[in-house]
Amino acid sequence: MGLSLVGQEIGDFHNINSINNIFDMGNLCNVIANEKKKASAPHSLSDLLGTVNLSLNELLAPVSLQNDDTKFQALERELNNNVWISRFRDFLVSRNLEDEEIALHFLVMTQPLQAMMNKKKTFGATESDRRRLFKLVSDRFFSAESPGVLALNNTVLFNDLTATRASIQADLKVSEESLVELLQARVDPLVWDEGLEPIYFKFAQQAGVNQVACLLSLL
Repeated sequence: MGLSLVGQEIGDFHNINSINNIFDMGNLCNVIANEKKKASAPHSLSDLLGTVNLSLNELLAPVSLQNDDTKFQALERELNNNVWISRFRDFLVSRNLEDEEIALHFLVMTQPLQAMMNKKKTFGATESDRRRLFKLVSDRFFSAESPGVLALNNTVLFNDLTATRASIQADLKVSEESLVELLQARVDPLVWDEGLEPIYFKFAQQAGVNQVACLLSLL
């Protein structure tokens, strides 16, 4: 065996050792575990909504033209920019689950209201702000002119919400109780228990399986 061949074999041995050091099974498992943790879908629908980065100030921010193209821009921005909400929406769209997609939009848009109620037990808004908030949400989800009306199992609640919307159009005041009714709609069976929650559970499971398969493909 020539010296050059021996040198080549020694070099190959060192290369193999280097690869083994980099891709040590324990280290690789840790990398996979860490990446899986970072890229995993939130475990529940509640956890998903906890990632919403939308504030009441953003919802109430004035726009140059109050039309359908601009007044819901904060909602659309969150739906597009929040990675897991965007993926879940795509999951619903791909299965033609229109009512559930509307329910997701409703939950995202009212999440800042829910967060404020959880934190302060009040909406802390002026009567003018309450009117604007309720009108914004009801124009999107409880108007015959809306591209998608929110389906509720509780018809009494639905009628109360549409009646409040009519009172706003008649220039009447909006109470905090009316905003509380918006939050009650969030837990309506068609929105939550029989609506998005079981579907989100399937989505999260599927997302987890796909992520593990992707990481294992690196082995």
